[in-house]
Amino acid sequence: MYHTVGTDVKNDIVFLKPSTGDGQDLSYSFDVTIDRKVLVVYAFGDTGKPRLYATTLDQPLSEPRKWISISPDFELEFDYLTNVGNDYYFLARYDNESNQVIKYKLDFSKARHVNQLSDLKDKAELEPTVIPEDKNALIDIYTIFDYDKMMLCYTEDAQRKCFIYELQTGKRVQSILANQMGSSSSLASLTTGTEIFFWSWAYNTPGQLYYIKWNKDQGHATSELVHEAKLQSIDAKEFTVDLNWAVSKDSTKVPFYLFHRKGITFDGTRPVILNFYGAYRIIWLPYYSPTFMSWVRDYDAIFAFAYPRGGGEVKAEQWHLAGTKANKQKTIDDINAVIEYLINNKIAAKGKLIIYGQFAGSTSAMALVNQAQEGNIGVVTLQNGMFDFLRFPDSPANLISKLDEYGDPRKPEDFDWLRKLSPLHNVDQKKEYPAILFLPGDDVDSQWHGRKMVATLQHDLANNPNPFFYSTYDSKLSDEENLNNDPVYSIAFAAYVLGLQRVTH
Repeated sequence: MYHTVGTDVKNDIVFLKPSTGDGQDLSYSFDVTIDRKVLVVYAFGDTGKPRLYATTLDQPLSEPRKWISISPDFELEFDYLTNVGNDYYFLARYDNESNQVIKYKLDFSKARHVNQLSDLKDKAELEPTVIPEDKNALIDIYTIFDYDKMMLCYTEDAQRKCFIYELQTGKRVQSILANQMGSSSSLASLTTGTEIFFWSWAYNTPGQLYYIKWNKDQGHATSELVHEAKLQSIDAKEFTVDLNWAVSKDSTKVPFYLFHRKGITFDGTRPVILNFYGAYRIIWLPYYSPTFMSWVRDYDAIFAFAYPRGGGEVKAEQWHLAGTKANKQKTIDDINAVIEYLINNKIAAKGKLIIYGQFAGSTSAMALVNQAQEGNIGVVTLQNGMFDFLRFPDSPANLISKLDEYGDPRKPEDFDWLRKLSPLHNVDQKKEYPAILFLPGDDVDSQWHGRKMVATLQHDLANNPNPFFYSTYDSKLSDEENLNNDPVYSIAFAAYVLGLQRVTH
């Protein structure tokens, strides 16, 4: 719709309608190109891959518009980057591949009137790939500057590596901020400008702002730290973040970070919180959390974050696929390998390991508890998990992505591995379980999964010496406030169950 402020909505001009005429209802998003001449439209069906169309903005609004199709099939994930003349650059991803930068040459002389965009079947001319996929790394964050320059950061082996590229040639110009490996970050720049701002943080660093200046004459960029957030009562330099590797059951190396005070001894007495995600190709690099800083400082404890197969932080799409569907057991094996490393190397005290799972991490955490060696894990907190692998299709929430990640229990070939791994259906009645706290979200989907799981535990393990609790959200708080409290509840629950005491500094 095109709306003029101050006018009646009945006078709005309809640009696009959801019905395509080919049996699909679409949702739309769009980008206006950097030269403000073209509207690029993404038409989404029931997948994350859109059809891609474009129309020039110099056409009268009162008349039917002429369109061209760039990619008329649901075959790629797209993000518009920039354009130089009729060369249009996109970040794209094919099935089972890492993302890459591609270029289309658009010819608007071929634009025409159609009743439905789906009537457009022509594909735009695809030029040779500008920046090919890296099978071991995903392009995570990026920004465009100086019209045709791109700063992008790859994530590989749970570390971030940033480079500057020249899009018209595809040439990698330089590496930038090489010492920022492993820190979560964001980028900002004007597409027409020569300045970039890079915001970085980690478990022991609440924030660092870097100013990057591109010298057009020299074809090179310089960087400078211009601001660093400080903690009033804590010296961040007293803490360290280290990358380590565990070896999984099939000899795959699994990275994990340790966050702790410098100079501590690993004597097998300390409590450790272990966090992880490992699904949906999500990239979850170190970030600053006041809660986890308080945990490490006030309890003289350790925080660990593991990167099992299923995520996107280690070896790009191949790491993700190695932990999906029939391979989801490998996600559990990887997490268990990290647990064994922590205990065998006396980083964590046996029985003082605290599992903190969020969303898909909660799902894997509950499956892990069913399989883990008795006595290794002391406390588990599960936030927004999916635990019934056989009935999750009954809920439409994010169903397409769940089916892609886990499989479909309605299919005989998928049912067997889902039944074997389903947390709800594999409670081990022969062993003692750790104390478990369920923290559901505000959505119905996570609540019915959480309630069924805790009810099953209480029924199947009625005499378990450790409690199983289900917590509901505080109706007086916002959803965001409730979510922010979840890690606090996890620490409070663990401290109570394990009898942990704060350390005086």
